[in-house]
Amino acid sequence: TCVRPVATLRAGIVPLYERALRYFPQARLVLVVRNEIGPLTAHLCSTIPVNIIKRDENEDVLFVNGRIRTCGDLPDLVSQARLSTRFVNDQLGTVAMLFRAPLVNHTSKVTTPNEYMSVYERESKEIPESKTSATLFGFLWELVGDIDEEICEDFKHLERGNTNGAIVHSGAHIISSDSTFLGDGVEILPGAVIDASGGPVYIGANTRVEAHAAIYGPSAIGPNCIVGAGKYSGVSIGDTCRIGGEIEESVFQSYVNKYHAGFIGHSYVGSWVNFGAMTTN
Repeated sequence: TCVRPVATLRAGIVPLYERALRYFPQARLVLVVRNEIGPLTAHLCSTIPVNIIKRDENEDVLFVNGRIRTCGDLPDLVSQARLSTRFVNDQLGTVAMLFRAPLVNHTSKVTTPNEYMSVYERESKEIPESKTSATLFGFLWELVGDIDEEICEDFKHLERGNTNGAIVHSGAHIISSDSTFLGDGVEILPGAVIDASGGPVYIGANTRVEAHAAIYGPSAIGPNCIVGAGKYSGVSIGDTCRIGGEIEESVFQSYVNKYHAGFIGHSYVGSWVNFGAMTTN
């Protein structure tokens, strides 16, 4: 997380910020990150404003901690709060900060998070706290521990649409097709097995699953990947990865190359990592 915002990490199919946005569907999303990684984040998340907050007159602003794990009762508490409020959990971690319009109407309509921080520092003694059941991730291994649960949860919220663009060759086997999502342009070659009987399997657009690959759910493989021969269970693989061998209960960010034999398990792997042949942890 030195070179990427925590909110862009992933335990299931989508990054943490997309999961949080489900509970505040009317919100306009802005990513707030350290200045040092602002330009890189803006490049990687080009459709989302970064460190620039635009607010209409009499509009509230809600900051949500990028480490959000479960929202609990936070959405209800936010909607019920009449005043600007700081929401904390049992560990006294700040889960969210709500600025009601009366407190920030004097601020610029287009500004940076620093102006809101100044408002909070000036008014903090007058801002009430509210206890929430929402939880935060504290360590990367907690993301790894949540893979199965989060893939299942994300799968429920998928906009499935029409998947007629996927090609499943004769000789490929899909078990529990109702729990399998194949994106547009996906190709499943003869001899591949996708088994969603133990949980959903998501395969993103333009990914190729080659012969003798066995994918067991819950698992998610992002777009533009190549899945070689091997066994994959409880994995969340980012976009444009090449994988082979055996991978279990692990998260790969984007552009990871593990195409050879070997075993990677119970790991969180950043982007642009290359595993040599027979790498085993």
